[in-house]
Amino acid sequence: MSLDAVGTLRLVVDNPLSAAGILLGQKYVVKQRDVLFLSIPNAPGALFTVTRMIASTGVNVEYAYGSSLENKSENQGMAAVVIGVDDAQRGAMAAGV
Repeated sequence: MSLDAVGTLRLVVDNPLSAAGILLGQKYVVKQRDVLFLSIPNAPGALFTVTRMIASTGVNVEYAYGSSLENKSENQGMAAVVIGVDDAQRGAMAAGV
């Protein structure tokens, strides 16, 4: 039995080239991919509605994570959601982004 010290860290950054360069410079393995970044109502059923629209077009939802947005007047009651899909372009069209 062996325990490997490995894991996956997913980052959403504003400058992917710079972030990848820094991580590669520190000898990390970097895999870049397009994801969907959505602002949705922070309410029951909101994530279901979005993922149902995406899945109905045959796009696979592979993972999702999110967080409430700061309580500023324009973001009140909203959540930020990152959705990893197998076809980001089709998923974006299905989600309306």
